[in-house]
Amino acid sequence: MERSIVTERECFVDPTQSAVLKAAIDRIIPADDFPSASEAGVMNYLDRILAHDAADFVPALHEGLAKLELSAQNAYGHGFAVLSPDDQDGLLRAIENTPFFQRLVRLTSEGFYADPANGGNKDGVSWRMIGYKPDPV
Repeated sequence: MERSIVTERECFVDPTQSAVLKAAIDRIIPADDFPSASEAGVMNYLDRILAHDAADFVPALHEGLAKLELSAQNAYGHGFAVLSPDDQDGLLRAIENTPFFQRLVRLTSEGFYADPANGGNKDGVSWRMIGYKPDPV
């Protein structure tokens, strides 16, 4: 049975990778006057898209998140999720030209700006941010 909106996370990653993923997407789209990527439901969008259209990305996601966590441990002695935003940005800058990071940016952006029925863009937050007012159905 197909769900129109993901309400429970399917969790394609373990708890450590989930924390790394949340921190990474929140650096891709950080909070300002509007919510961050995770606050806007991008984690739910990722779960949904990884179960279907982007299932081929799951192995690369696992590998990329593991490498990001290892880089954080090696450079700072702490996990990526607990680093300062500046330190997280530095590690992300080091991988910004990799296919893993480029696809993560693309999927994060899709989840942030997509129709809320796809699992992200909770309450149409990004639409309000850009002034988009969809026609009532």
